[in-house]
Amino acid sequence: MRAYLMPVYNKRSHIVYSAKTADVDTVIMNGKIVMKDREIKTVNVDRVMMLVEETRDSLLERADAGL
Repeated sequence: MRAYLMPVYNKRSHIVYSAKTADVDTVIMNGKIVMKDREIKTVNVDRVMMLVEETRDSLLERADAGL
């Protein structure tokens, strides 16, 4: 337990307002493991990042064309 997570008065409130993303190790949604050991299991992160870069390039090209 980290010092900033102590003391606990209300568990639900504490998770929402005091915990940080670095505190999350595993996420389970509807019985399915979505993230384990801080690794996303349901999304191809490399593919998403490639699409983000392609979209950025396209937006910048369109913005430049409009100037």
